Amino acid sequence: MIEQALTLVEPSTARFWLVLGERVFVYSWHPVEGIEGWTYFEPGFRIEDCAVAGGRLYVRAGNTIYLYGGDDDDTYPAAGVGEITFTAFRANAPERVKKFNGLDYGAEGSWEARLYSSSRDTVGRVVHNIVGETFEDADAPVMEMGANPILKMTRRSADYARVCQLIVHYTPAKSG
Repeated sequence: MIEQALTLVEPSTARFWLVLGERVFVYSWHPVEGIEGWTYFEPGFRIEDCAVAGGRLYVRAGNTIYLYGGDDDDTYPAAGVGEITFTAFRANAPERVKKFNGLDYGAEGSWEARLYSSSRDTVGRVVHNIVGETFEDADAPVMEMGANPILKMTRRSADYARVCQLIVHYTPAKSG
């Protein structure tokens, strides 16, 4: 499959895409904030080719050509399609338990935030349903303890959605 990999830079956001069959990996990089990371989405078909023309992105699957964002540049996948996983939060101390007090988000669209206590936790728990940003409100409370928890955010609506910023408020747990 790796020999069929496709790469491109999506023109509206300048994000790097790595297309591997039915999965598109997207690399986001914000150098000023020091944030970088990968996410992925599955369009529901195997992408065989892609091209940028006229500042728009086109992909081909079989005999069908798709225009990313649709004709109106405002058509997006159904709710529940699109997930962001923030890798284990270690805070330069992976062995130490941390007490999570709250989270602040800068987001567009509607998201469900689910916290997993560790990589072994397969259920997690919903900690927030987010629409927009929380910076002017009190911290969105979490009240969770763990050494390396994982946060996953899933789109809840079929409109445009992105996560711009995430701030984790925590204190080291007292040992002993």
